[in-house]
Amino acid sequence: MPWRPRAAPHKELATHGSMRLLIIEEDAALGRSLQSSLRGEGHQVDLAGSGHEGLARAAQRAYDVILLDLLLRDLHGFDVLTRLRQNGVGTPVLAVGAQSGPAHVVRALDGGADEYVIKPVSAPEISARLRALVRRAMPPLPVLLAFENLTLNIVTHQAFVDDRPFRLTPKEFSLLHQFMRRQGETLSRADLLEQVWEMRFDPGSNLVDVHVSRLRSKLQQAGATLLIEAVRGAGFVLSARQEVEPEAGDVVV
Repeated sequence: MPWRPRAAPHKELATHGSMRLLIIEEDAALGRSLQSSLRGEGHQVDLAGSGHEGLARAAQRAYDVILLDLLLRDLHGFDVLTRLRQNGVGTPVLAVGAQSGPAHVVRALDGGADEYVIKPVSAPEISARLRALVRRAMPPLPVLLAFENLTLNIVTHQAFVDDRPFRLTPKEFSLLHQFMRRQGETLSRADLLEQVWEMRFDPGSNLVDVHVSRLRSKLQQAGATLLIEAVRGAGFVLSARQEVEPEAGDVVV
């Protein structure tokens, strides 16, 4: 029975349209060339030089789309497809092969690929096909995100508390956007550095802590009924501000 494609686990593209991509390509020169070209378009791109490495990377983090060369020596691309789907990875896959016969196309699509292209293929075409795959896989993004009395308009980049607008810098808005779209989830400093600043984790950096502190102050001054709480050794989480209940015997005026 043919495999039925599922939505990718990474639910939302960044507002500027960047994608998180995984390239599985054993030709090191070709892989680096594609990686450089796609990074030049503003995408986050990881490169795996073998089928086994690609499977390991796909299991460790969520990608918007995977570019898979079917001509791998250690593990055939069709086997990589099968294992991805058996492991529950629903990320859209663009399979690249050297054979154009319909039997190969059908095998790739039935095996779990979402699209099949034939070599040689140019970097601009690869990029366009990857964007098209992601558009088809993603549900429409909500314009407004709401939590407690705070609302974000992710199109106009405006923030409101009780329908009153308040000012945020672009980085503060991006940081708050991450918390709002992943409500209740503990976000590590490394994750926030990568998502907001597109930086790899630097153990000596207090960049995230400084911006979280400033964002907390602005939220408090605006009267937001939510908190960005520190989780010891893990990161930060967005939560509702708890009202303090009066103790027995207290006089409530």
